[in-house]
Amino acid sequence: MARAARATDDIREIRQAADQLLRLATGAPAGEYQPSPAAADPDAAAAALRAFDVNQAAAAWQRYHSHPRAGALVRWAGAYLNPAAPGFADQALEALRQAAAGPTPEGAKPASPPGTDDWSTLPPAEQDLADREMLDFVFLIDLLNFGTWPDPEDVEAARQAGAAHGGVFGVTWAGRRQEGYAGLCAAVLRAAAAGVPVARPAFWLAADDRLLEAVFLGEAGAPGIPLLAERVALLRAAGRGLAEHGLTSYAEFVDRFARCGSLKVSGPGGMQLCACGTLPGRSGPPCAQALLRALQAGLPAACFAGDVAIYAPAPSGSDAVDWLDHVSPAPGETYFDGEHGQGPSFQVPLLKRAQILVADTWAAVSGRGPAAFVPASIQKLTMFADNRVPQALRHIGMLQIVAPPLEARLRRSAQAGPSSAGGAAGSASSASGYGAAYGRGAAFGRDAYLDAGSSAEIEIRAASVVAVDRLRAEMQQTLAQAAQHGRRSAPTVTALQIDYLLWEWAKRDAAAMADISTHRTRTTNY
Repeated sequence: MARAARATDDIREIRQAADQLLRLATGAPAGEYQPSPAAADPDAAAAALRAFDVNQAAAAWQRYHSHPRAGALVRWAGAYLNPAAPGFADQALEALRQAAAGPTPEGAKPASPPGTDDWSTLPPAEQDLADREMLDFVFLIDLLNFGTWPDPEDVEAARQAGAAHGGVFGVTWAGRRQEGYAGLCAAVLRAAAAGVPVARPAFWLAADDRLLEAVFLGEAGAPGIPLLAERVALLRAAGRGLAEHGLTSYAEFVDRFARCGSLKVSGPGGMQLCACGTLPGRSGPPCAQALLRALQAGLPAACFAGDVAIYAPAPSGSDAVDWLDHVSPAPGETYFDGEHGQGPSFQVPLLKRAQILVADTWAAVSGRGPAAFVPASIQKLTMFADNRVPQALRHIGMLQIVAPPLEARLRRSAQAGPSSAGGAAGSASSASGYGAAYGRGAAFGRDAYLDAGSSAEIEIRAASVVAVDRLRAEMQQTLAQAAQHGRRSAPTVTALQIDYLLWEWAKRDAAAMADISTHRTRTTNY
């Protein structure tokens, strides 16, 4: 079998791409290649990446999700409806329908405490409450973080009809239409503002299907959120998984994990997960990789353990074969469970949603409390392999499609994509930046669709992990050399930082990448 995609190993291309990302980190334009500030002024790039610590990661997370750190969900909603109270379902359904049909209530608009946008200045009791609310929100969003992009047929039909929604799922929140993934976030915030305990596992188990589906109601006449039935099933599975451990929220899951340094998991042999030498009952900071394992083993597999592809046969030199050895930490600390195997196939564990939940757990509460992970464990997370970052990697020459038939398919998809057409579907004036990048401004046709678990899909994602790690190593070397010259320590570059930079770049400069069709896969993995 021929290879489909590969990460470039050309040192000149890697250096040019690393320079572009260092320019992005300093806020410089990222157009045509130019030597980065690291070449002329290494301190500028080093200072920018040094500043990209947990606080900037939290700011990036907040920006993506339209969720101010200073305004926890409980502040907006006041008292939630009680799922156990008589008539709850009818009350909640009516509240959701009114919220979907009318403007955002004035009292539900996001607002920071007077004079501050910094959550850390809140009184300890309020800060703890806000952190717990945020963790539950993070869990819900990352559980459902997949496949919000539109089908090309819906976009084309909207274009021909002159429909303002552009064929993209969207939710109006705080006076603005949010589309795609931002629409998912807006739907959750809208439900909370209506008094529905949308981030509570008890609600996921008590509500019937029509009530859970009503949470994600889009605008009249526009397509609904994709994979709705799968989202409802995941909510119920996660609720059951937490309840089996006697937990009522993800915040409790993280608390128990952080206190014990592990999570006991019921099952054959009473399996117990530990990491970083931390045993149950011993003190020590929590480990990001241990939380990743706990999420995989402590909840139903569909929630966060399913993104493990079976790859076969393995062509010589494939990044899908090599990436585990290339990226994984030293023996004894490896947090992926994949093995090369003895047969014609082996596992390729990419774990996009699981890893992003661990990173978001750390970022969304600024690395405090139970999310104060060992720094080295955050550095071992890989990029979050999806379909958007690979597009940016292709744009800067770090990822190449090397199978001519696949390249031809993606090229045809870009040429057939709806973004080149005019009309309402080509305008995103009322939509969020996410919608502009992923729906109305994203060129693709059916040729871009790849089956989940196909060799081409696995290779594109695995090669992206390798490409980001090569970028990380080059950026780290550049900054280390600059730091040595200036007799100071260099900041640590992580895949998390690079993923944020590339994701934000692809979203902001969607028009510049419109001729590079990103692959599309309908899956709950990403």
